[in-house]
Amino acid sequence: MKRIVNILVPAVLAGCVKIGYNEPISGPLAQINVSINESDFQYSHNVPVYRHTDACDTPANSLIGLINSMTVGIPEVDTVSFNVQASTKFSFSVQGLVRQTPGFGPNSISYKTLYCRNIIDIEPLEGRTYSIELSHKDGNCDVLVMRDGSPVPLLGSEVSIRQGCELPFLTMVVP
Repeated sequence: MKRIVNILVPAVLAGCVKIGYNEPISGPLAQINVSINESDFQYSHNVPVYRHTDACDTPANSLIGLINSMTVGIPEVDTVSFNVQASTKFSFSVQGLVRQTPGFGPNSISYKTLYCRNIIDIEPLEGRTYSIELSHKDGNCDVLVMRDGSPVPLLGSEVSIRQGCELPFLTMVVP
């Protein structure tokens, strides 16, 4: 009897994670706080926040942090906070597991997984604090962006949202 299991390739779920983003400590800065609406997601642990230098190549991008980390060496926080250079475009993504549905075949088990993954492009204003929350409502991935407690229009000159890329999956066959 064979079992087929789909596993997300990024090492985040495997527990071998290294934070690769070096945030600036001087110059004109802005702060970004990233969270998820936990009630919208089936599994809300180890939610990765990546800096994007290439929109679709996760290994080329650096991990900023994990929301609700269950990984050794990374603190468990419900919000990932980091500094960026102000007045400079910065791209990052947050990815939440919406639903994982098992499928059973005569000789296999597989999982169909739905993720929300948006890429946020931001050119933050100096000295400001931005709060970004990922949610999932009515089949759509939504992002709420606040600047100093006030909503920021999406697709403006300051913030824009792109749909994430297909996530690579690896299929393992277990005898």
